[in-house]
Amino acid sequence: MKVCTDSCVFGAMIPVQGVPSILDIGTGTGLLSLMLAQRCDAIIDAVEIDADAAKQALQNVSESSWQDRITIHNTSIQDYFKYTIKKYDLIVCNPPFFSDSIKSGSKQKDMALHQTHLSITELMQVTSFMLKENGDAYFLISIYEEERFLKAASEAGLNSRRYTAIYDNPDKLIRYILHMRKDKLPTNEEDRFIIRDKNRNYSQSFVSALKDFYLHL
Repeated sequence: MKVCTDSCVFGAMIPVQGVPSILDIGTGTGLLSLMLAQRCDAIIDAVEIDADAAKQALQNVSESSWQDRITIHNTSIQDYFKYTIKKYDLIVCNPPFFSDSIKSGSKQKDMALHQTHLSITELMQVTSFMLKENGDAYFLISIYEEERFLKAASEAGLNSRRYTAIYDNPDKLIRYILHMRKDKLPTNEEDRFIIRDKNRNYSQSFVSALKDFYLHL
């Protein structure tokens, strides 16, 4: 699985200061968990259903400086929440982007990009169940799925709002970051994050946010 730029932005934008525990749903090869571990001292559980991705995540974690704080669980989040009593201060997820689009034919790629094994409704229900009463949840979503996420969140007892709009360039909106809580959400204004300027160079905002993760910025 390739490292996506918008996923890196997500990992750099999530507030983690002082967070004791994190659940990363659908960690893939562990990118998000590793970025968050680099930014805080939290204990992180990373759940991944695909065996090959989980194996790669385990290798990546074991070769990092944060292996004592990240645990990879090769299982579905539906099964994981049935067998754990843990509640989390922070839940993060970069979920499958597409509900109805044509599949590629690759089982691994389709599992990563389509809501085949985990529906939005299930994801919101699991999040509500595993999130502490004063906890926070953040999701990186397709701009075409926002209404479905907001509706499913509300039905699961979660208050939600758009936290950040991510633009590939000043004119191209590509992703939203949603913020969810069980209790009242802060009234902060939505952020606008631009990855590249009109000349296709990384923006100053991108450089500032990602300089601790990219080798050449």
